[in-house]
Amino acid sequence: MLVAADGTVQGVETDAAEVATTRAWRAGSGRVWPLDWTVRLGDLELAITPVMDDQEHGFAMPLWSGLVRAEGRRGGQPATGLGTLQLTGHGD
Repeated sequence: MLVAADGTVQGVETDAAEVATTRAWRAGSGRVWPLDWTVRLGDLELAITPVMDDQEHGFAMPLWSGLVRAEGRRGGQPATGLGTLQLTGHGD
């Protein structure tokens, strides 16, 4: 879903988005996590990047969980945001 600055929520069909990984990071554990992403959804295009790479957690199930930035454009206007990303199940 897309949430506008005023809190308005817009549903999104899962097949409407294009998501691609643009960079991976190898943690000290040896796991490789896909951390940089591009997201395209209609007139919205964002680059998603972590605030810092090293946000891997050594729980029973390996987890990368951390703060990310979103920067790009929507309808020709700048679009920015902050969020969280959680990843599990990536290679040893």
